[in-house]
Amino acid sequence: MKADQILHTLLWEEENIPLITSLRADLIKRLFRYLDQLKWAIQKDTSIQGEEFLSLISKLNADELDKFIKGSLISEHLRNFSCSDHKKVINKLLPYLKAQLGSRDVLGQWTSNSEYYLAPQAHTHPPAQKDHINKGDSDYWYTLGTIENCYLNPKTKNGEIIVDFDSFATRKDEPESGILAGKFHPFSAKQKEKIFSKIDEALGILRIYCPAAFNLITVYTQTIRVRKRDGESFGSEQVPREIGSIRLSNTHLDEVNPLILAESIVHESVHNFLSCYEYLYETFSFSYEKNCQARPISPWSDNAIPHASFTHAICVYFAIYNFLQKIPQNDSNKLFIRQRLLACSSGFMQGIPITEYILKIGDTPSHIAGMFLKMQELVIRKENQAQKSIQGVNPRALFRNYYLKGA
Repeated sequence: MKADQILHTLLWEEENIPLITSLRADLIKRLFRYLDQLKWAIQKDTSIQGEEFLSLISKLNADELDKFIKGSLISEHLRNFSCSDHKKVINKLLPYLKAQLGSRDVLGQWTSNSEYYLAPQAHTHPPAQKDHINKGDSDYWYTLGTIENCYLNPKTKNGEIIVDFDSFATRKDEPESGILAGKFHPFSAKQKEKIFSKIDEALGILRIYCPAAFNLITVYTQTIRVRKRDGESFGSEQVPREIGSIRLSNTHLDEVNPLILAESIVHESVHNFLSCYEYLYETFSFSYEKNCQARPISPWSDNAIPHASFTHAICVYFAIYNFLQKIPQNDSNKLFIRQRLLACSSGFMQGIPITEYILKIGDTPSHIAGMFLKMQELVIRKENQAQKSIQGVNPRALFRNYYLKGA
């Protein structure tokens, strides 16, 4: 039943599929249970940090506690919690907790994502003057970041989507990341404005033409972290441990238009949705060790990728294909959209069942494999119904050229 709901979700034809909201709600409930277990472990401990944590957490009202729990980094730390290493989790969470309580002293407010504090003068767009936080421990404020470097999109029914340019989580050097690896390069104020406008327009495209995808994005993506990478092209990624955030690079480049951005936001937000599903319910790949060694050749990129990544790729390109079909075509975007449809459908159009790539070398539940075959059948049917095609186009080459890299 849940697999059927995943498929119907990614068709983008319904907004009220129960799995979308219930999955997120189940994640929040589990995080609250982990918090209760953390409190219990602390009560058995006599450390100063433990006592401080219990004292501070008790000062949060229900709304503040809910916002605290929902931050993607806080969620990451709680999901990794075990009673044996509760001290490590306390040390990770204390800075966020102190800063959230410290915000009361400057009469600011917290967004729905507890990682970001809004100064009193903060608005939807960059404030007229930059507000520096002078109260509390400056290291804590730096860890979280302020509105000076985090612009907000207009509120949705599921809360705000934050564009993060300069928080600690965006500045860090993460060697294994294709977005955060290397030295941090700040954006200029003009570049930030340009990026914010593009993302706002991209979300507008989704809101108008694909409201079901927009709804999923606002449920599963609260933060868009944006980095500048000199000498490189546009890129995007999502990491399963940070459910709730996605990462973009070089969004300021002129060739990155709002439609390209909308596609990337859909791409990475679907990864968030799938990561949440696998964390709570069932994995698409049974054996971690076996799947680390199993690397099927992706028919989209010709790259050997982990079996687990391949299973996500099937869902992601199915979702993007259906999203692009909903965008009205005109003289300026017609060629681009058709090229992208060819690129996304190419992996399904190889003449063999999509499951042939994975069943012989990885472990995938049979009902999930059945869902993949249904996705393939739907794409093939739609492509066969297409009235026009572009002669001389190599879909795989197009795929490499248009920013959906690594899968």
